[in-house]
Amino acid sequence: MYQLTPKELHLIKTSVGLIETDAQSFTQNLIRLGKLTREQALALFLKALNAKAVTEDRGRVRLAPPPPDPRALSDSEIIELKQAGYSVHMACDGDPPLYEWFHASSGASQSQFKHLQPLRRSQGQAWVDCRNYDQCAVPSVAEPDWMN
Repeated sequence: MYQLTPKELHLIKTSVGLIETDAQSFTQNLIRLGKLTREQALALFLKALNAKAVTEDRGRVRLAPPPPDPRALSDSEIIELKQAGYSVHMACDGDPPLYEWFHASSGASQSQFKHLQPLRRSQGQAWVDCRNYDQCAVPSVAEPDWMN
């Protein structure tokens, strides 16, 4: 698999834009923004596809979703926690939003354990904190946020 340099990755993200673009506009943006020849832009486009930084479908180019965090819980683990009465919701809609877990029947929540489980920037980490609470495995020292 190909590796993109940080400069190439920035150029690709800038050329795709916020959501997606068509392949022709993407290539033209690479040429304009990167001061590349058409051949260089096409080579970088192919490199980005091979590096899985972008996806292309029916002439539409979009940034590829980031790979899932290996520390995150599986869907089945989250379903089990939901069946046990847990949920994860947005606790603060600031920038960035912060998430916490909550247990409906006991009223326990991550807010009660902020010194050991601070509010999280990702739902995935809030679910991990939830599982740790459910399994009585809350660490004695707060773990850093994954998104830092």
